[in-house]
Parts: sequence; C-alpha cells; structure tokens
Amino acid sequence: MKAIKRLMAKSGTYKDRETGQDKNSYTRCGVLMKNEQGEVSIKLEALPVNFDGWLNCWDLESSQAKQAAAPKMQAQAPQGASFNDFNDEIGF
Repeated sequence: MKAIKRLMAKSGTYKDRETGQDKNSYTRCGVLMKNEQGEVSIKLEALPVNFDGWLNCWDLESSQAKQAAAPKMQAQAPQGASFNDFNDEIGF
C-alpha cells in the first residue's frame, strides 16, 4: 500500500503574527492509502479532543513541500558564548 493523502482535522484557530488575521490550525490524523488494485484504505493515528467528524485530505507532496520551505528554528547561544557557559542549576 502507498500513502497518497494526509488526513487533517481542524483543531482550533490562532491569530497570525504578521497579518493579525485568524487562521485555522490542524492536527495530522493519519493517511489515506491505495493498494495495487486501486482500493483505498484509511489509517487513523490520532484525533483532536474537539473533533467534529470532518477530516480534510491533503496531498502528501504539497504538505512536504511546505515543510521544506518553512524556516527551521535552531537553538543558538548568544554571540561569543558557548552552551558550556550556561549554569544548569535551578536556584530555588
């Protein structure tokens, strides 16, 4: 079987930092798969707590391309410092 679509469910909304518009957030719920005979199967892996019964099918290729285009955040030490310079003790 080959995964052909990603199953997504709307799980809430958030406010976009740049535009201030409300946007939908989604939870990845599983995949839609097709076998050699053309039969389709669904593999559910998760459902959001407030699930309303609707799943969206998104192409795997388009969601992978979006992930590749998104900037990656990496932890960085302040300039001139190394991670060894930080004290890991919690003082309380």
